[in-house]
Amino acid sequence: MQKYFNTAADKEGRAIQSASVFVYEAGTSVLATLYEDNGSTITTNPVTTDSNGLFEFYAEDGRYDLAIVKSGYATVNIVDLLLDDTSSGGLSGTGIMLTGTGGRIKGNFTAAALIDRHCIQTTTANGITNVPIIPDGTGDQSGFSVHNASDPDNAGYGQVAIDATKVAFVSSKKGTGAYLPAQFFTSDLQRLEIDVNGSIAPGTAALATNATSGFIYMTTSAGAPTGVPTAKTGRVAIHYDTTNNRFYIYNGAWRSVLLS
Repeated sequence: MQKYFNTAADKEGRAIQSASVFVYEAGTSVLATLYEDNGSTITTNPVTTDSNGLFEFYAEDGRYDLAIVKSGYATVNIVDLLLDDTSSGGLSGTGIMLTGTGGRIKGNFTAAALIDRHCIQTTTANGITNVPIIPDGTGDQSGFSVHNASDPDNAGYGQVAIDATKVAFVSSKKGTGAYLPAQFFTSDLQRLEIDVNGSIAPGTAALATNATSGFIYMTTSAGAPTGVPTAKTGRVAIHYDTTNNRFYIYNGAWRSVLLS
């Protein structure tokens, strides 16, 4: 037997009190037997959320489906929940399905100590964690986005997205949100910025005359280039000949200047 607890909340993160939580034997419409404690005191099914949206129950080891229901709110379904007191606890099973709209998966993601935050981690001992985001059926687009406000319809956002033709790294906005520059950091320092107008700038300030890092590098060859670069509309390829100290730009042909 194992205790299970969770919190019901709306899309704004507010607790849903007095919601009914129905617990079924997995894959059926049969209400499971629930207990008040790790013993023999049977409790009602459904259980009811308290003023903080919290609900809890004990149940025999096994698999269960949960439906969190309250009039005026989207029903939340937790599918194939595994309760197993031989494990360290937690939520497991073949999937979690949110029905309706505006659902949230909530947890402690802000604890000062990173080790105290909820995380996604593989169950394979000493294994890697790689979380795929996939489309359904014949769809060919997936993405992951982060927003700077709790209302994603009125916020700036960053997104990594993919479709059948490209992988895209996006900085954009919705509604009253603001466009934001894309900045890239290493060693806690900004190394590159693409501003909202498309200008690209390395670093954040002038380099010292004796700097040994922070430079932009271009391709080189020991001799004049002879290949024809793939055309990119409105742009030209650049290159440097280290043998003859010539700087090249391709514009219908390789054109160069001698550098001294």
